[in-house]
Amino acid sequence: MAIEPPTIASLQSQGVPGFFVTCSNPLCLHSTPIAFETLSVDPSTPLSEIEKGRSFICPACGSRQTSTVADWFASPTTGAER
Repeated sequence: MAIEPPTIASLQSQGVPGFFVTCSNPLCLHSTPIAFETLSVDPSTPLSEIEKGRSFICPACGSRQTSTVADWFASPTTGAER
């Protein structure tokens, strides 16, 4: 049985406000936070589909090789503070 990827709605219900887009260029690794509210995406969309449906470009080096990860650090459920 496959595990379903987390949706935007499920992440928001856990206090996650958005995600990071991180440059995959090993000489750069720039990371930019993006709030879910700034995207016009259906809340039932899995986070993994955002990366597939959009072309992110690193503002620091111009690379199109990026990855996305939920912003768990901003979530009150982790107990972590920035």
